[in-house]
Amino acid sequence: LSVGWGDDESLVYLPDRRCDLVALLLQPPPPHAAGDLIPDDVVRGVVWPRNLGVSRQEINMLISRCRRDLVEAGLPGARLLERAPGGGGTRLALAAGATVIMT
Repeated sequence: LSVGWGDDESLVYLPDRRCDLVALLLQPPPPHAAGDLIPDDVVRGVVWPRNLGVSRQEINMLISRCRRDLVEAGLPGARLLERAPGGGGTRLALAAGATVIMT
């Protein structure tokens, strides 16, 4: 994952599920858009397609680990990867007019 933050660019290696989570948040299925809060049910369906019984705690653990990876790459993990108040949804905080490029 290559993330532009201000004038800097950081490269982050994310293991499979963390990468799936970030890819989902950057290109969510309609009617959602990048930067929207993506409901936990959508996250479960994409990140754990064969196990829709994944708990909120497991989703929170995935988010925590992903944030840690972002911080280790010099990015503000908690500011970038946001959880809805009380849980239930997750988003990548994108700046207004941000460009998302998936290759």
